[in-house]
Amino acid sequence: MILLILLTAAFAATSLKTIFSYVTSEMFHQPFQEPYLLAAVISHFNVLDTKTNRRIGLGVQYAMGFLFVIVFQALLANGWMTLSYENILLYGSLIGIFSILFWAFLFVKSQSRPQMNAAGYYSLLFAGHIVFAFAMAGCYIII
Repeated sequence: MILLILLTAAFAATSLKTIFSYVTSEMFHQPFQEPYLLAAVISHFNVLDTKTNRRIGLGVQYAMGFLFVIVFQALLANGWMTLSYENILLYGSLIGIFSILFWAFLFVKSQSRPQMNAAGYYSLLFAGHIVFAFAMAGCYIII
């Protein structure tokens, strides 16, 4: 049963966060979609063709979502977090900050960042992880 919760929460939360990034990208006319950005970073290392890079980017996006859900489950199991509003907001904030640092590192190392508003991207990345955390918690509550 726990595996079903983990997989459902990871898929639903990552999908909602990905949709959020696509919608905000369209609203602000900026390339804020994480799968696209991951593909750009991967292409810098001459991995494969663009279509394959985008698929890899999307796979990495879902793998990270699953990892975030596993970490949350471990925190729940050890009593360090609960499904309270405050804890979900805290967890979303923490993974948002982690993701900002991760992306900043990737952009520095790859030197292959699309032309975009970086401050805007980091703000939306942070907000996207809040969306992720609440979607994940919603799955825990529903299932």
